[in-house]
Amino acid sequence: MRNGQTFAEPTRENCAHDSEWRRKVERQGNIESEQDAPFSLAGKTVIVGQAYFERFAGSEIVALEIAEHFESLGATVLVATRVSGPPLMREIVDKPRIRVFEWSSPELDELIKAADIYLVWIQHHVIPPAIFELDPTPPVVFAHLSAIHPLEYPLLDSIEIALARSVQFTTSVAFTKMREKGSLGGIDEKIVGVFPNPAPEQFHAPLSEKEPGATWDICLISNHPPAELNEAISMLPDDVRITRVGRQGSKDSISERVTAELLDKFDAVITIGKSVQYAMLRAKPVYCYDHFGGPGWLGEDNVRQASKRNFSGRGFAKMDPSEIRDQLINGFRPAREFAANYVNTARKDYRLTWHLNSIAEAVTETRNSKHELDENQVTQHIRLQELASRLSSDWASATRTAAREHDALVVAERKSRHMKRRWQDTLAQLKHEQEKLALKDQQLVTIVREREELQKQLQLAHAGSVILSDELEAMRRTVSWRLTAPLRRIRRIRRG
Repeated sequence: MRNGQTFAEPTRENCAHDSEWRRKVERQGNIESEQDAPFSLAGKTVIVGQAYFERFAGSEIVALEIAEHFESLGATVLVATRVSGPPLMREIVDKPRIRVFEWSSPELDELIKAADIYLVWIQHHVIPPAIFELDPTPPVVFAHLSAIHPLEYPLLDSIEIALARSVQFTTSVAFTKMREKGSLGGIDEKIVGVFPNPAPEQFHAPLSEKEPGATWDICLISNHPPAELNEAISMLPDDVRITRVGRQGSKDSISERVTAELLDKFDAVITIGKSVQYAMLRAKPVYCYDHFGGPGWLGEDNVRQASKRNFSGRGFAKMDPSEIRDQLINGFRPAREFAANYVNTARKDYRLTWHLNSIAEAVTETRNSKHELDENQVTQHIRLQELASRLSSDWASATRTAAREHDALVVAERKSRHMKRRWQDTLAQLKHEQEKLALKDQQLVTIVREREELQKQLQLAHAGSVILSDELEAMRRTVSWRLTAPLRRIRRIRRG
């Protein structure tokens, strides 16, 4: 239940026909939970700190979606980042109130000092220096999207403890693990919350049913599909068609932002992380598996456990290719049933608007005051950010170089395959011509043999003709031939 509204879960048992069941699923999925009355943030500014702002990857998409949310409410959003670039930057070309700056840019600092700041959302401890100078300090939210990657940990605990009005984790497990590793031991647990990778409004739009076809269309969303998954996919029958979305995986992978419109084209989705929530909100069966492993098809028996690990695939065993293939083929129908029944729960749990409004309301309701950090702490944090920026820049440069080399390798492989096909076609044509030549050679041998046979017969005929001529001439010389000559003349006259 949420906002006083409950929804009945449809099942096969209480629906007489499949078509009735489908219509009920669609009605359930299209019900929108009540929202707080829309309000305007015109004239306000929101600051978003994020390490990278260039790729279609988890934390970058989170930062983009938060920026888009507040921009849609009329706010100006200033994104502070260590590295920026396409393709993500292309997503904001038509959103002039979202501006992206290098985190320590003097221009950014001046804009911050002059702004009426509504909220500061910090990921990866990217904090513009001007934030430390503001008096009073604006409401600051720190978000940690995992407890695995070093970038998700505080650069200095004291900075976060002093500035944070709220600290958000994707799961409670992540907060526990971060504390176990020695971070944020002094944070007030009352300000710690769960931000479970909620999705923007486009994923909560009315469901769009995919038209059935002769093939079963699956979308594989991954920037790092493991070898066993790739092999399992290669073993699927011909009526299963895979579309790959991500930076890597195969020559056919496409790199684009995952949208509701994209997911609506498919029957099912293979993915982990943030894309799982996207797919569940579109009532798509989800096969949760990637380089960490995973539970396979999501269902009643594993969805809660998988959600505790933010659908990362952690906490589950890895599988061999044949096991993955068999699960993909045999588990689709139960997964489809679960997805249809679960969509309403997903829509109550994973609505970005509700989560951000709740967080903003909680952190802005108390009076702002100046932080109590001393100058040495601030200076130390800024120096650590400068070091992190250098490392991030070097990493981004190496990643781009690797991506270019990967793209060049893909092009070279494509050219190699093209040349191989041409070579194979040429060999096949040459073989065909050789076969034709061999056939003509055989025909020629037959003709030569027939000619030789005719010559022999001609020689025999000529020899026989000579013998007959000699015998005829010998007959003409005989006495009987000469005596019967008058009779032969009389016979010829009678015939004439």
